[in-house]
Amino acid sequence: MPPRYLVFTDLDGTLLDHETYDHRPACAALAELARREIPVIPNTSKTIDEVLAWRTRLGLDGPFIVENGSALLLPPECPQWRVDTATSALGQHGFHTVVFGATITTIKARLLELEIAQRYACDVFSQLSVADVAAVTGLDLTAAAQAQARHFSEPLLWRDDDQALDRLSAELAGVGLRVTRGGRFVHVIGDTDKGVALARTACLYAPPDADGITTIALGDSPNDEEMLNAADLAVVVSNPHARPLSLARDANLYTTAAGPRGWQEAFNELFRSRTT
Repeated sequence: MPPRYLVFTDLDGTLLDHETYDHRPACAALAELARREIPVIPNTSKTIDEVLAWRTRLGLDGPFIVENGSALLLPPECPQWRVDTATSALGQHGFHTVVFGATITTIKARLLELEIAQRYACDVFSQLSVADVAAVTGLDLTAAAQAQARHFSEPLLWRDDDQALDRLSAELAGVGLRVTRGGRFVHVIGDTDKGVALARTACLYAPPDADGITTIALGDSPNDEEMLNAADLAVVVSNPHARPLSLARDANLYTTAAGPRGWQEAFNELFRSRTT
């Protein structure tokens, strides 16, 4: 039987603390969701390598979405999913992969053709050293290397103004790419977003004529807006570092605490009401 609820969550700044990457304040909610057999699906800007490491720490074993909605990874040991689109095994990771966006090869080629690094004040993520990535993100060297192992997106350390970002967005739209602003970086991706990935993933859990599944999404940054708008219930986790999010409806839950404390706060409320 399909689950009644699916939880889609951003990681950085939402389930993980923006500065320390600590998730422990949300452990009680994670344990209760597991007890209720409610899947928790990371929907993040992180890479496959990063999420694989975090799945172990968070106690998750289901699917996950990487690089701002660019691809869905399905564990091979879970044959119950009804995958209604072409999938393939992704090399050493061994997961079935549904790609929604563009490949890193295509993205790098387009950025090179447009001379983005020369025309805008930004640093291209893949051109930074591992030590530089560690310094910018606060990650250790191993985690920084995992962050650079990208298949579907290219982050930019943006130092230009918002008008320049609008010009970049228009240029990239002309070649089938998009930009989305995360907690630390501007990400260049294919024609997809976290909301597209949420909707496509939810369809894998039940046939169209089955009883409805309620989707719950938690996010804190502008690159989470599409995911929050696509969910049946949006939880905006407080983020003192980001601008207020623009959502399509008013029936949302806003936390007062940031990061994993806000995540726990949200589920304290949801366990008392909607998911009981």
